[in-house]
Amino acid sequence: MSWTGAEVFTSARPRRPHRRRLLLAALLVLAAGAGGAWWWRGYEPASATPSSASTPQAAVEPRGEIEVDRLPTLPGVRLDGGMLSPVEAKRRNLLNDLEVELLNAHGSTRVAYAGSADNGALYAVLVFNTNSSDKAEKLASDLREFHRRGGLTPVEQSGLPTEVSVTRLVAADRTLYRATYLSGNAVVRIGVSRAGGEEPALAEALRRTARQALEAMPAR
Repeated sequence: MSWTGAEVFTSARPRRPHRRRLLLAALLVLAAGAGGAWWWRGYEPASATPSSASTPQAAVEPRGEIEVDRLPTLPGVRLDGGMLSPVEAKRRNLLNDLEVELLNAHGSTRVAYAGSADNGALYAVLVFNTNSSDKAEKLASDLREFHRRGGLTPVEQSGLPTEVSVTRLVAADRTLYRATYLSGNAVVRIGVSRAGGEEPALAEALRRTARQALEAMPAR
């Protein structure tokens, strides 16, 4: 199973992708068994299913939106960052097709993003802004179910508030830790990945990064 490149998805591949960007994509994708994203096809979360009777409405400008300047300063070399639409995030291999659908279904049109690399570890913070706390909660719930199906399993994580959920994915060639929580009308997702094992050090790196994020973006 490869953790680099867009082959972990069945979505479009960028032309001549930069190696660092591909490595960062490895941090964020959910490469669960057999390679590719076969396991999420057909998954249709109930809370994300639009009503056929609903009338399209103009987008509402979210209040208290989390911008890039509120994201924590990640260790090492900054790889990328900015305010992105879900489609732009997909083009950078930060999200796949279903995640984009979930964001669109719950009114998340702007994603704050930052990524870095430090001593072999890859860091990324994604903030999915919505325009209501209810939409953020439903988005977080659907993303958790999607990630569970992708192979991330809950782990106990000391030193973080109970509002922060921590999951882990251990593959043959890479280990990923991820922390997710709600902050205002947004879903905050923090990931730390490293080739091979070294789980205790990786877990500590996640705790440290999550604490920094919580200072600027408190959990609710």
